[in-house]
Amino acid sequence: FLNALSAVRPNNRFKVVVVDRRSLNVLNHELKLSEVYEHDVVRIEKIENNRKDDPSVEALYFLTPSKQSVARLIADFAPGVPSQSPAGGRGFSSAPASKPTRYRAAHVFFTSELPNSLLAMVKSSGITPFIKALKE
Repeated sequence: FLNALSAVRPNNRFKVVVVDRRSLNVLNHELKLSEVYEHDVVRIEKIENNRKDDPSVEALYFLTPSKQSVARLIADFAPGVPSQSPAGGRGFSSAPASKPTRYRAAHVFFTSELPNSLLAMVKSSGITPFIKALKE
């Protein structure tokens, strides 16, 4: 993960790190949070939480290869994708196609091998133009 932090160097220098519950545990065993922030990270966000849009920064996703994490990654970049409301209900965004993405771009790193079905889910979602890197 430290190599990924060093390799992701957005034009505006700063980045957001997005993790899921399981990958956060992995991260906590490998690095101290202070070490993460030394790599121009402005904040660490859990993908399961409601997060505000910040299309001015690129995001480094460190995720476990699960359907839930991949679906949330897709939702961050695809307008009109089903989303979870704070009350837990499901609905479609009524925003026009020009709605900004949650972040400017994604650098996606998985904790282990991504099953072909989940890779196909990403490829068919229409978000690939926003993905600058995808590694297992």
